[in-house]
Amino acid sequence: MKKNYLLKTALLALAFFCLYSLNAQVRISKLDPATNSVTLKNYGNTNVPISGYWFCNYPAYGQVSSMTSVTSLDPDEEVNIASSVNFAVADGEFGLYNSNSFGSSAAIEDYIQWGSAGHQRESVAVAKGIWNSGTFVDLAAPFAYSGTGSQNGADQWITFRSVRIYRLDPATNSVTLKNFGSSAVNISGYWFCNFPSYGQVSSMTSTVMLNPDEEINIASSVNFAVADGEFGLYNTNSFGSSTAMEDYIQWGSAGHQRESVAVAKGIWDTNTFINVSPPFEYTGNGSQDGVAFWSTLSINDLEQQSTVKLYPNPSNSVLHIQTQNINSNGTIEVYNLLGKKVLSQQLNSSETSQINVSNWDDGLYLIKISSENGEDTKRFIKQ
Repeated sequence: MKKNYLLKTALLALAFFCLYSLNAQVRISKLDPATNSVTLKNYGNTNVPISGYWFCNYPAYGQVSSMTSVTSLDPDEEVNIASSVNFAVADGEFGLYNSNSFGSSAAIEDYIQWGSAGHQRESVAVAKGIWNSGTFVDLAAPFAYSGTGSQNGADQWITFRSVRIYRLDPATNSVTLKNFGSSAVNISGYWFCNFPSYGQVSSMTSTVMLNPDEEINIASSVNFAVADGEFGLYNTNSFGSSTAMEDYIQWGSAGHQRESVAVAKGIWDTNTFINVSPPFEYTGNGSQDGVAFWSTLSINDLEQQSTVKLYPNPSNSVLHIQTQNINSNGTIEVYNLLGKKVLSQQLNSSETSQINVSNWDDGLYLIKISSENGEDTKRFIKQ
């Protein structure tokens, strides 16, 4: 009986230890080898001390306590650290350890390698069960972990850019940049490019730094075409370089000059373009890319004197579209966020049209009203 009790106690202790290890998990959240910047995040549900953790990029290493005054991370908390360990931008590795036993799979907490496989500590990560032999992140830096904390491997890493294009109005050459990251970013050296025109951000605004979640609207010296164009944001004036490109959009048609650079960067799909009316707004959280995350600006951002009003918005049954000073020769077109047309019909002779939306999928839609007086596009939410 006593042996059974002791066995049960040992098993419970082991289970508790395993649960604690899984729930108190600090991982690499972001890594920018160009700036030697590392963001650690606690994906668990208990506080974790990190001062005794180590960074390793063979043969260089450094203890976390020597790089930051932060000693522990609460659940979901993250810290950005200026690493004393230098990284190679194009080809390198990085290991996070709970001690300086760098050859020990018990000591390694997380691992990433990029550019090529077979780096010095790959075998340690493989023995730990957090990396697959011969695999590497085949994307342009900087990198962001896209998992929830329990997933491992190269396919859990994506390209991440802190400062992105947030809004663009080609009619007024207005560009809004936003910092989606966790640390301030110097944007004075950034460049706008609409082939063959380009301009440096420092010549367009006196703002030098963007803090996390901060945005800035810039009157661009680079002109855009309203109906059909492209825009690239770069960290240098190497406009043919995927490493230099930070963000990109094209609208009206595909195949613009810098599309291939964005495709090589891994932030745009070839032959895709935004096919809704400008001005445009990015709807993602900073880590998502492509046309699916661009839409027409929200109601409050469009002209207040619009001749089109939607109500109720959101709606789960009937959407009313009220038009003023538009004759009955107009049309109503509805698109989902992928650009697929889900409805097309004539405007009613009265000033109010109705659409039954009860069978539509929940989500965001773009309502475009076209007439002899012009076009107006509104956002509608089905819920």
